[in-house]
Amino acid sequence: MGGLLEQSPSLAEFVPEELQDSYESARRNATYDMHIEESTFPDTCPWTLDQMMAFDIRL
Repeated sequence: MGGLLEQSPSLAEFVPEELQDSYESARRNATYDMHIEESTFPDTCPWTLDQMMAFDIRL
């Protein structure tokens, strides 16, 4: 995502809302898949965009 934002900086204004929408969707999916209460997870994403961009995720 970092590369995309470097190529199109104007997209940055949409990131906070998209981040929250994606987090809420992931939260719902996780609670459904794991059969746990939604309140298990925070209401809002616990990480900032900078923190998430710093994650070294290798799949």
